[in-house]
Amino acid sequence: SHTMPVEPSGRISSLFSNRSTSAASHYRSNRIEDRINLDHMQSLKKHFDAASAAGDDEGRLSMEMFIMVMSQLLNLSEENHTQLTALFMKIDSGSHGHIAWDAFCTYMQLELTEKEDSYSRAREVCFETPAITKPTPHRDTLHRVCVLPDHSYVTASQDGVVAFWNPTTLQLKRTRTNPDANKSKQKWITDFAMMTNTNRFILSTGDRELQFFEASTFEPYCQISGLESVPLKMSFWHNPRNTEESILIYGDNLGCVNVLVIPNTTLAFRKWKQEAKVEGVPTANIEKVASMADVRYARWEVHRDWVVELKYEDHLRSIISCSNDPSSGIVIGNVVGSTNVESASVTPI
Repeated sequence: SHTMPVEPSGRISSLFSNRSTSAASHYRSNRIEDRINLDHMQSLKKHFDAASAAGDDEGRLSMEMFIMVMSQLLNLSEENHTQLTALFMKIDSGSHGHIAWDAFCTYMQLELTEKEDSYSRAREVCFETPAITKPTPHRDTLHRVCVLPDHSYVTASQDGVVAFWNPTTLQLKRTRTNPDANKSKQKWITDFAMMTNTNRFILSTGDRELQFFEASTFEPYCQISGLESVPLKMSFWHNPRNTEESILIYGDNLGCVNVLVIPNTTLAFRKWKQEAKVEGVPTANIEKVASMADVRYARWEVHRDWVVELKYEDHLRSIISCSNDPSSGIVIGNVVGSTNVESASVTPI
């Protein structure tokens, strides 16, 4: 059978360069194959080329020549000749008494591939079954799982329960239930978002509200009410170079994407906090929020179905929105500048 030659700059070079440091250290051994690196391969290739120039059309090396060359390249003693002999015989599977460069490369490629596969298998995580079951405060659909700056986890479910979990033990640390005073039951939560620049979190509700809470105390801070439709998905972003500048976006059940660009987060929240209280919580109507000079608000009719996910990508200055609507499954809204939401376009994908 014919084997395609492989040059050092080809597959073998790629395998050597892609081999991770962890994998290499994981497989340190006294095997000859494990000591060969790319420099050795390039030097060995010269000896095969020299054999071809000396009159052997296939550029083959005998066992004696192979042992001598490898001993020089790897600085091996006569004690290693047995290993070199065994390596030669593995490559010379047909017992021809000589090996060619392509046969050597093919063998090394198989060795390195198997080594990487074995290392990958060793890193696989095994799940013990049956799984350990722990009690959870949630009794309905989980809408969001987030990691907080302190590495703890927070989960929010549709039944109005927000739970915080220990990152190491996964033990429940605390919960917060969002009650509906009018109905004497828990509010329907549609999504959760963390405001890392203010240490607050946001809940969107089925009562067309955006509720803001202090993350440290779980106390309600303020809320925005009177939204035109039910907010289903939220995304919050703040400028890492100016933490006062932030963008809050939410998608609703009418397929619209709503954008609140807040150049000064502290000032805006201070104004919302001063609004009249509804059920004990300072409440600003969305129309009043949109009319404030220090807040920019825009609402785009993007999809013909519910918004199922959305996110603001700063490096694109764009909002990416997803829906089950087949005619506009993914839409990118280009925002020109961080505070100019009026200059925008949406592009279906």
